[in-house]
Amino acid sequence: MRETRHTLKTHPRWFRAVWEGQKLFEVRRNDRGFCQGDHLELREYDPDTETYSGRRMLAGVSFVLYGPGMGVEDGYCVMSLDDLRRWTATTPESEARRPAPDEVLRERDCCGPVTCPNCGRRRILITVGYPCEFRCKCGILTRVEP
Repeated sequence: MRETRHTLKTHPRWFRAVWEGQKLFEVRRNDRGFCQGDHLELREYDPDTETYSGRRMLAGVSFVLYGPGMGVEDGYCVMSLDDLRRWTATTPESEARRPAPDEVLRERDCCGPVTCPNCGRRRILITVGYPCEFRCKCGILTRVEP
């Protein structure tokens, strides 16, 4: 199986969802011949300012659904992401780390451990704004007041 690394500009909205572990797939025009086993380097890019934020992620492609069919347009594909590693402009790629399974990472201002009221899962929540919000794997959205 061939392995290729693709560097892709990613809109801040979608980048943040992957960074936080809420979005574990990528929908792209299949103009590069994406395949299972490839690696995607996602770089946060703001099209309004035409600048990169410095945040990057590397993810493995574990499955590819090609269009047309299953709701995917011809010429597009949906890739399942795994083995996610993140780093910023101030952190070298060699120090990129995998997020812990029950961890949601954002940028700053830790709200501390959070327990889902539905399933009891605990997470460390680090977020930018207040009140903090997180969506548990069970689907419940929890708002945390510091």
